[in-house]
Amino acid sequence: MNQKLTIILLFFVTICMSQEVTVDSQVYQVKQNTVLLNGIDVTNDLNQVQKEKIMSLAKLKREQLKNEEKALKQAKKDAKAAKKQEKELKRIKKAQKKTDAALKKKEKILAKKEKAEEQLKEATKELDKAKDKYNKLKRKNKIDADDELKWQDKLEKLIEKVDKAEKKLKKL
Repeated sequence: MNQKLTIILLFFVTICMSQEVTVDSQVYQVKQNTVLLNGIDVTNDLNQVQKEKIMSLAKLKREQLKNEEKALKQAKKDAKAAKKQEKELKRIKKAQKKTDAALKKKEKILAKKEKAEEQLKEATKELDKAKDKYNKLKRKNKIDADDELKWQDKLEKLIEKVDKAEKKLKKL
């Protein structure tokens, strides 16, 4: 930044001042259409060829300075655009991160829900299997009083397990 400021300042100083042109080891200063040598106006003392040479060199120098100024402006513009793109990229990355986090959270919830559904399915299956076995044994009169209590306890626990799995699924 400091270097750019120096270049701009130098540019304006040289424009405000005069163009220095070296011809035949003489340093001339050109202000508009006036040619100075050591601060003295020598425009009328020079022949046409010398004036044209000095003026063309001064014009060339002015054009170089204008081109440098344009390049400097373009570089500044490019730097500003790059900074803007960087800021936009940062904003996009932040939004992407937020989206990824939300997606991950939804995936986690979905996985929990699937797990809860699977647990409910297993608990229901286990309860149905136990009920079938209990009913089968009861039909065949193979259950005595002690076994009846055990079976009732077992079925109650399985029903509680199913209820618990249903509550967990409803939470999600």
